[in-house]
Amino acid sequence: MVATRKGTKTSKDERSLEERAASIKDVVKRINEPQALSVNLKHLQDIGGVSALLELLGSDEDRGVEADSVSQRRELLGSNVLPSTPRKSFWQLFVDTFDDATL
Repeated sequence: MVATRKGTKTSKDERSLEERAASIKDVVKRINEPQALSVNLKHLQDIGGVSALLELLGSDEDRGVEADSVSQRRELLGSNVLPSTPRKSFWQLFVDTFDDATL
């Protein structure tokens, strides 16, 4: 069920969140390629744009998701965080300075 702007619920996509989880993960992976904005936008357009993504996610454009579904979504889809990049050690930074043409 998807919350609509009027506050009523609609069942455009009868499949449950569990059934859509694999599709959601695949779409999110395709539209979040690192350093590939044009490719990401093309993939987003291929699925039908933002409105199709919102429908797949079962989310409302203005209000987001229902508060009581957050824990289930986090369990099925993971947390909404960007992976952190590992920090370079002092020695890696030191060695990198030898590749710097300004030194």
